[in-house]
Amino acid sequence: MGLLNALRTVRCYLSPFPASKSWLSTKASLLGDNNILLMGPPGAGKTTVGRIVAHRLGLPLIDVDDDVLEMTWKMPVAAKLAAVGGERFLEEEGQALCNFSASGCVVSLTGSNPLHAAAMQHVKESGLVIYLDVDSEDIIQRLARMKVNRIVGQEAGASMSDILHYRKQFYEKWLDVRVLCGRGDTVEEVAEKVLKAVERYHNRVAETYVSTRSDSVASSKQETYFSDVVVEGLATNGGLYVPRNGFPNIGAREWLRLADMSYPERALVLLEKCIHPLDVSALDLRTMVFKAYGSNFSSEAVAPVKHLIHNQYVQELFHGPTASFKDLALQLMPQLFAYCLPQMCNYLVLVAT
Repeated sequence: MGLLNALRTVRCYLSPFPASKSWLSTKASLLGDNNILLMGPPGAGKTTVGRIVAHRLGLPLIDVDDDVLEMTWKMPVAAKLAAVGGERFLEEEGQALCNFSASGCVVSLTGSNPLHAAAMQHVKESGLVIYLDVDSEDIIQRLARMKVNRIVGQEAGASMSDILHYRKQFYEKWLDVRVLCGRGDTVEEVAEKVLKAVERYHNRVAETYVSTRSDSVASSKQETYFSDVVVEGLATNGGLYVPRNGFPNIGAREWLRLADMSYPERALVLLEKCIHPLDVSALDLRTMVFKAYGSNFSSEAVAPVKHLIHNQYVQELFHGPTASFKDLALQLMPQLFAYCLPQMCNYLVLVAT
């Protein structure tokens, strides 16, 4: 909890120069001058979760809708969208975000901010982007209850399901860390996941690996990271590398989310939980996973589960390019190997069947 305690000492003030729209921290923390940027679709609970996170950390909360856009435009967001239309709205929203600066704050982005590349690049440089990955059905039910009328795309008649599906690619592009929200998670539970995600990101040393043949005293002096394990394979003493602190826990409601995902989506989420984002960035990992489990498999399900009789099922592992179960590992592993190798390092990969 060292990071969280340090963050509680941070305070911010509103700049006396209104044209700059700048929020600045007065003290440094383990986050430095970085912000915690909450990203996700409308109805994900970014502002509500952000309020809890900000309170827990003793940081200010900045709601981009209320504190940036409406302050800049001097009118409600819904009125602006109705006045200028979706395309113009996105451009003006992006321009407003490009003029925004803050440090040491929790920032609740709008659901459409990630659609403007320059604006997202600007804010991403100021902190850690945490994606609240909420189930689409949960989102649609929440928005129906809230009767929200300021979502870009609604004015053009697009369904909420189509809007969420379209925007997901942008959330995946800009995230640093994913917070997988289980079905029915409360805002307090999601906020706790956000706090743990921040703690994890800034505590990479906690995700080192040890050999199964090392004693606790010897292994405590080593710092072997995921990238080291990929390149080395076996430990120097012949043991297998295992996570020093074990594998991450996944709750029942998260498993329900995973069950409905495609194979590459599920693989990506599980690997994100096991590989620290400072070892392999979220975007690079996504690129590798979707390349590994794509059109090179003869089944879209990659490893489909087939029903035999009664309660008996079998999983097919022969749909890869060599019709072998080993394809499930070896379509991804060489990509990770090439990624983790030092630059300018020549190597030869020998494969046995």
